[in-house]
Amino acid sequence: MSAERKVTSRERKKVIIVIISVVAIIAVGFLSTEFIIPAVRRELAYKAISDKSLRVGDVILFGEEEWNNTWIVLDVQGSRVLLINERCVEVMGFDGLYHPTDPHMGRIFMTFPSCDSPDSVPVGPELWDRSGIRRWLCGEYLQYAFSERDRQYISDCGCGEVFLISREETETYFGSASDRTAEYLRGDAPWWLRSGVNIEGYRYADYVGSSGVINDHGVCDQGSDIGVRPAMWLDAEM
Repeated sequence: MSAERKVTSRERKKVIIVIISVVAIIAVGFLSTEFIIPAVRRELAYKAISDKSLRVGDVILFGEEEWNNTWIVLDVQGSRVLLINERCVEVMGFDGLYHPTDPHMGRIFMTFPSCDSPDSVPVGPELWDRSGIRRWLCGEYLQYAFSERDRQYISDCGCGEVFLISREETETYFGSASDRTAEYLRGDAPWWLRSGVNIEGYRYADYVGSSGVINDHGVCDQGSDIGVRPAMWLDAEM
């Protein structure tokens, strides 16, 4: 009986060691995925910004992870780099408010005039300058999605520290509709642009449809809840 007890005791110890090893491996994997790897990617991004080694098409992690802050390099001009988020970070109206009954995220678009209407006239920068979405991006989003170290690199280009790209910039930097698609949660979502048009006295902001086509269902009311896809200029010499 004594020998049997010794064998059983050894087997229990082996099982406990195996369990502890498995738990340790899982813990290390979790820590690596959630903390270590993102931290390393951020440091690599800081180095690439400082070294001015970023190139168009590069993807970097910049900002707090929970805000989906993975960015595509759209343009490089000396020490300055233009980034756009890979995804939409939020959905809201152009007025900066939330409208939970709006049907746009359900792909059922409300009926508005076509932007090809002969009465449509481009709207100047005041549409963007006075918008609630600009206040949100340059206020709450800038404050909470980026550390103090991050904000030292973010440059105000005249449209604000964080902004939406315009229709012209969208056509310049994205070669096709498929390149413009952006995810929000589990699928592609339409997203706002800062440019717009005036039709019959009403101002409408441009947007990119979930298929990547600009204004693919006509223009959007400013109270429509669609995606917010931020962009920003970083400057290594700030």
